[in-house]
Amino acid sequence: MTTLGSAPSSSYSWRILRHPFLTDRTLRKYGIRRYLICDLNLPTGRVLACDPVTSVGYVKPLAQTVPPGRYPVFGYEALVKAPDHYKTALIELWLNDAPNESWRLALQEGQAAETDIFDASYGVDAAAACFCDATAQPFLVYAEENYDPDGDDDVNLLEVAFGCGRGEEHRFPNSELNMAVFTTGDGDGTYPCFWNYDDAGCPSRLVTSFGILEQRYDWGEDYPEPFLRYD
Repeated sequence: MTTLGSAPSSSYSWRILRHPFLTDRTLRKYGIRRYLICDLNLPTGRVLACDPVTSVGYVKPLAQTVPPGRYPVFGYEALVKAPDHYKTALIELWLNDAPNESWRLALQEGQAAETDIFDASYGVDAAAACFCDATAQPFLVYAEENYDPDGDDDVNLLEVAFGCGRGEEHRFPNSELNMAVFTTGDGDGTYPCFWNYDDAGCPSRLVTSFGILEQRYDWGEDYPEPFLRYD
């Protein structure tokens, strides 16, 4: 697997990722808000990260599996222009409280260890992405193949994606499966995921970054570069 020698994406993201126990008060001081999206049901432990509308069927689940169970999904939105313009910056699947040890690029099933970050990333064309169990993929495929703009949300995931805001839970019909669906910062693009591992080599978190913290927006006088004190 690809081991990140320094940090996922940039020093901005790294500062928030390497300190998982920062309080909400500290985050707000630096123009970042953390919020719970949902508890994600992963009955097989195989995670699918993709655009829920346009990339179903060809994006494969991530190669790294996790113990089956339900895990909280958190969003992090960053202030990009004072006083109240926020964008989704990071999404985090929280597996356990183990301390950070190493970060690795999250590869999809069947990808070689030397796969680069672009090929390992998922594409977004509907300005939204999702985390769900791999067994939910047939629901996504069905919705894509039977799209009806006048239908309900079971076959109109485009409306779900457009209306998800900073993040929400979507439940699949007649199933215990759900997905965490969320906007992707600046919208369409190609986005990587990263696994965090503890000192025993077990995954503790999965994070996808939308590049918002990497961009040099006008943070304003009250919002210095985030987490400078934690260098």
